[in-house]
Amino acid sequence: MQARCGVLRPCARAAVRGRGGLAALLSGVLALLLAGPAAAQQNFSFDGLHSFDGTASKASGGITAAGNGKLYGVVQAGGANTQGGIFELSQDLAGGDTFRLVYSFTGLTGGINTDGAAPLGTLALSPDGSLLYGTTSAGGAFGQGTLFSVPLPTAGAPNPLPTTLASFGADSTANGFTGQFLRAGVMTFDGAGRLYGIASGGGANFAGQVWKFDGSPHTLYDFGAGATDGFSPAGGVWLGSDGRLWGVTQSGGANSSGTIYNVGTDGSYTQVYPFSASTPNAAHYPVNNDGVLPVGLTPAADGNSFYVITLYGGSNGLGALGQVAVPGGAFTVLGSLPGVDGNGFNTEGALAAGEPVIAPDGGLFCPFGYDGQNNSGTIAQISLPNPANPAATLALAPIFTFGALGGGGSNGDGARPGPISLLPAPAGTGGAYALIGTAAEGGGNGVGGIYALQAPGTPPPLPTVQITADPALIDGNFNGYVTLTWTSANADSCDASRSWQGTEPTAGTQQRFISSDDPNSTSISSDGSVETFDFTLTCTNTTGSAMANAHVEYDVLPKKGGGGGSVDPGLAGLLLAAWGAARRRRLRRC
Repeated sequence: MQARCGVLRPCARAAVRGRGGLAALLSGVLALLLAGPAAAQQNFSFDGLHSFDGTASKASGGITAAGNGKLYGVVQAGGANTQGGIFELSQDLAGGDTFRLVYSFTGLTGGINTDGAAPLGTLALSPDGSLLYGTTSAGGAFGQGTLFSVPLPTAGAPNPLPTTLASFGADSTANGFTGQFLRAGVMTFDGAGRLYGIASGGGANFAGQVWKFDGSPHTLYDFGAGATDGFSPAGGVWLGSDGRLWGVTQSGGANSSGTIYNVGTDGSYTQVYPFSASTPNAAHYPVNNDGVLPVGLTPAADGNSFYVITLYGGSNGLGALGQVAVPGGAFTVLGSLPGVDGNGFNTEGALAAGEPVIAPDGGLFCPFGYDGQNNSGTIAQISLPNPANPAATLALAPIFTFGALGGGGSNGDGARPGPISLLPAPAGTGGAYALIGTAAEGGGNGVGGIYALQAPGTPPPLPTVQITADPALIDGNFNGYVTLTWTSANADSCDASRSWQGTEPTAGTQQRFISSDDPNSTSISSDGSVETFDFTLTCTNTTGSAMANAHVEYDVLPKKGGGGGSVDPGLAGLLLAAWGAARRRRLRRC
C-alpha cells in the first residue's frame, strides 16, 4: 500500500493544485444518467442530475442560483469550439434533465481569442441579480484568461453573449490584471458593487495577486513581496464583517505551509496567520498541529469568523480545521481530519476538494476527492468539537460515498467531487435543503456529472386525534343514530376501523345508524342484552400515528316502565337466556 501513497496522492495533490483553491455556494438540478448511487447515509437522498459527455465536461467550481429560477455553472471542455462553456439548469431538482450550454467560448489562434477559454470557478451573481460574472483560465488578449460578464438568459429570447471585461497576464502593469494561472475560487462584491477576486500566479512577483474590478481592472495586492509573504492564493476572497477581504495562500509564510491574510479595499495588506512547519509521518504525509496547504475559507454562522480547512497537515497528515476571528485574526485549531489506516485507506474521505458548506441546520459539510469505500471520494459532515484539544481527530461522517469506477471510468454516480453548493430544497420535495455539486470523473460516460443530495426535513410532531359519540347509550326500544365528531392535529390522513371502515378526513362530523342485531357491533354482553360499538380512528403523518376510540352501548332489551302488566319472571328469564345464547353463536367482529 506504500505504492498507493506514493503514486495516488501526488496525483491528487496535482489535481487540487490545478483546480486551485476552491469555492462553494448555491445550486443544483437536472435529470438522469447518474443513476444507481452508492448507499447514501443519514437519510440524505442522492439524485444523479446529469452525466456529462463529449459535448461538455470538466466542470469546476460551485453552481450559482439566479433569481430567474435557473442554476448556472461552467465547464472547461466541450462546447461548440472545445474551449468550454456556460451551462444552465432548471432549479427544480425533480424537473428532468434540462442541462444546456447557453454559451460556447470561441476557438483559439496561437492561444489567443477575444472572450477566453477553459472557464473555471464559481459564477458570481451581480448585486442587482441581472448579470453573472466569471473567469476563464486561458485565451483572451494575452492567453492567460479573462474576466467576463453575461446577462441572464431570458426564456424565448436568443442566448446573450458575454462581454470581456479584462484580460489576465499582460507583462505591463498598465493592464491592471497582471496575474495568471487562474484557479477555481470565489469572487466577492462589496457594498458599492465593486468585484474582487484572485489569480494564483503572475503579478509583479510571480506569486499571484488580489484584484479589483470597478469598471476597469486594478491590482489590489501582489503576493511574494518578502521572504515570508504568502504566495499562490487559493479559494478566492470573502468580504469580512470588518470590511476587509479575507483569503488564504497555499504556499509561503514563515514555514512555507501557507497563510491566512486580509486585504483592505484600498490595497492595505495584513498576513494574519502563517501555518506551522511540518514533518512527514509514517505514511509520508506532512504532520503538524494546524494544517498545511489551506484550501479556502467559509464564513461561520456567527458572521464574525471564518472556518479554514487544509489539504494536508494536522496530527494525521490529511488536513485540519480551524477558525479565524474577524476582526483581529485570532486563530483556533478545531481539530484534525482522519488519517489513513494500516492499509493506507480512509473510509471517511481524504483530501478536501472545496471549502465546507454550512447548512441551515448548522451542519458543516465538505467534499473529499479521494478515499471512501471505493476511493472515489465522499461528501461528509464534519462534527465540530470543543476546541480544548486541537490534536483531537474530528468525527467525519460520510453522507454519501461515490461508487467504484468500472470500465471506461464510468459508474452510477460520479467520482472526484469538486466544490459543493447549498440550495434550499424545492417546495414539495420534503427536504430541508440540498447540497449540489459536480464530479470530475465517473458518471454514465466517465467524464463526470452533476448530482444533488437532499437533506431530510425536520420531522413533524406526532399527530393527535379526538373522537366523541353522541349519544353514547342508545335505548333499544327504538333504532337510532349516533353522531360522531372528531378532530386531529398534525395529521396527513385518517383511517376508520372496527365499527366503521374506510378513509376519513382529518376532521369531521358523521351520523351512523345503529340497530339491533347490527353486524358492525364489536361485542355483546353474556346475556345478550347489551350490544357495543367502537368507532376507532387512526391518524397518521410521516413521523407516526395516533389512535382514538368512541364507545357506544346499545341496550337491546331495556326495562319497560310501570303500568302495562307483567311477564312471568321465570319464563322471561328462559326466553332471554335462549335469545342471548343464539346471539353469541353468531360470528362477530371484535
